[in-house]
Amino acid sequence: MSLKKFLYGLKQVSRLWFAKFSTSIEVAGFALSKADYSLFTYQRGKFFVALLIYIDDIFITDNDSTTISTLKKFL
Repeated sequence: MSLKKFLYGLKQVSRLWFAKFSTSIEVAGFALSKADYSLFTYQRGKFFVALLIYIDDIFITDNDSTTISTLKKFL
């Protein structure tokens, strides 16, 4: 494999990771925000979870601590 192809492959890794992550998290019931493509939300009844991806971090907030632990196990 040439160095040029290898470097191009490295540039695509983050895009492929995000595509796989998006598919998995949407299967779990999260919706992708139309305003910010790094924000996923989940709302069922009184439960609300917001998941934000920023570079190499994932921020999770919600109004019920058991929901966060369930999401961590899923991830």
